[in-house]
Amino acid sequence: MNTFEILLPHYDFSERHAIVIRGQASDILDAVAAFRVQNDPLVRQIIRLSVCVNFLAD
Repeated sequence: MNTFEILLPHYDFSERHAIVIRGQASDILDAVAAFRVQNDPLVRQIIRLSVCVNFLAD
C-alpha cells in the first residue's frame, strides 16, 4: 500500500462531464489560453463578497 492509498479517502463513485464546443480546435485553445480569471466579472464579485463576509466575521 503506497502513501496515497493510506492518506486519500476511497470513493465509490466517479463522474465524467463533457460539452460539445463548435469551432476549430486552435481557436478554442487560443481562447482558453487567453482567459484570465481575474478579469471575469462574476469571479471578481464573488471574491469581493468573500472579503466582505470575512471582514464582518472578524
